[in-house]
Amino acid sequence: MYFLPRIVSILIVGFLGLFVLEGFDPSFGWQSGLSHALLALVALAVAIVAWKWPKVGGWFFLVAGIMPLWEAIKSPDSPAFVGQLLIGIVPILTGVLFLIEGYKKPQR
Repeated sequence: MYFLPRIVSILIVGFLGLFVLEGFDPSFGWQSGLSHALLALVALAVAIVAWKWPKVGGWFFLVAGIMPLWEAIKSPDSPAFVGQLLIGIVPILTGVLFLIEGYKKPQR
């Protein structure tokens, strides 16, 4: 149970980091690659915070998961509905796992 949220957070960072590679496509500008790189770096920072302070990182992951879910709820007829649900549910589950770990850990 201890390593599951850490592994999932690494997978999230890796998934977001893969989108940087689309910047090599001539149809995308450098701004697209930069925005995806910044998103991956923010996810990496959240993962590092969650590893150090599971309660704080868990709340960050929850907020990061609620944003795509909110977009999916606003437009349920969108073709990206299922993708937005999946992109939202994974960080929420990761955040819940970090919060469970953070609240189970004895306080120093």
